[in-house]
Amino acid sequence: MLHLDCRTASELTVESQNFEVANVFTLSETGYGNGDMAGDFFTTIGTEGGDYPVALQTSPNHDMLWINGNVTKSENGTVHFEPTMAGVLDWGIQSYAAAGKILPASSQASKNSGTTVDRFLSYLWLTNDDYGQSQFPKQQQGWDGILLTARELSKGTIKNVVDNSLVHEKASWQVTARNESAGTVELTTLQQKVVREVYSAFIKNATNVHHQPATKAKSSKDLDVSPDSKFFVLKASIGFPTAARNDSSVKAGFKILASEYESTSIYYRERSMA
Repeated sequence: MLHLDCRTASELTVESQNFEVANVFTLSETGYGNGDMAGDFFTTIGTEGGDYPVALQTSPNHDMLWINGNVTKSENGTVHFEPTMAGVLDWGIQSYAAAGKILPASSQASKNSGTTVDRFLSYLWLTNDDYGQSQFPKQQQGWDGILLTARELSKGTIKNVVDNSLVHEKASWQVTARNESAGTVELTTLQQKVVREVYSAFIKNATNVHHQPATKAKSSKDLDVSPDSKFFVLKASIGFPTAARNDSSVKAGFKILASEYESTSIYYRERSMA
């Protein structure tokens, strides 16, 4: 069971753990689940914590999590939430305090975009100041306090995953189907996609489009054409060889916004998936 206890500030100095900014909702394969499209219960919840005992107002370790589970009601009216899978909503160390909104298909925004399904939108806060731990005054940071690009949440499926001991662990997925002859399973997990109106605007307003031919690479390789602006959309498909299923060190991805001073790496690890 997941128990969320309300504690005083003095108690938190001992336990050094706090749950906050929680949203509870249901999701289906198409988005928000209700009525005929009733879905599973999910929650997004932020956690503050660190090594305890910890001084008041000093909790630099934050995580923005999501949890899926079953809700039951006992005879005395107590409601219980039993987690079945859980993961990190956003891995950025400064990304926190996710808020969520239901956007029905009947809304003007959905009608304007041609959307026919109810959606659950989530957006996160980028603190970029170490949650108040940096010395004051601090140097102004350009991304300080912004909201990250909103995303639509739904139940997602990962197919053709190798059926081994890893997929049967309690983690951020559940096994929902099995193909014994192929030795694979199908997993269900939380799916996140950029809100469709935003993504459409990104694509529509692109001033230049370049298609990179498929290639095999064993080491780093520059794109044939690199963006000349920091505002761009990169869409790619990465495939791993079968041999990578037994080698967790295999990974591939992209290095973007690179200079002689800094860069951002986005990579994907095989993790025994086909």
